[in-house]
Amino acid sequence: NIFLQYEQFKVASAKDKYKLTVGGFQGTTFDAMAWHNRMNFTTKDSDNDQWSGGNCAIDQYGGVPTGGCWYRSCAAIRPNILYNHQVGIRLNNKWHSLPFIEIKIRPHNCNI
Repeated sequence: NIFLQYEQFKVASAKDKYKLTVGGFQGTTFDAMAWHNRMNFTTKDSDNDQWSGGNCAIDQYGGVPTGGCWYRSCAAIRPNILYNHQVGIRLNNKWHSLPFIEIKIRPHNCNI
């Protein structure tokens, strides 16, 4: 299993374009979300990424929609695209298929 765990995972308000803040990484792979830290959320109709070639949510792979995410100049993790009919994560410069991605969030002061 692959997991990424963060001490801090914060999503700002709509007014701040849902800016992502992550920190305190632990996991079984590299910190895939660090590349996207402090980025605003990008969708097909709201291009907030830094990619000069277009909109990462729709244009990154020859017009194949990649879906909304916190892109910098496109992705190290793509939770909303099918890669070989599954969601994908990039590890060691190669895309890997995952049958699903699960995000669990709990309050910082939770003692579980």
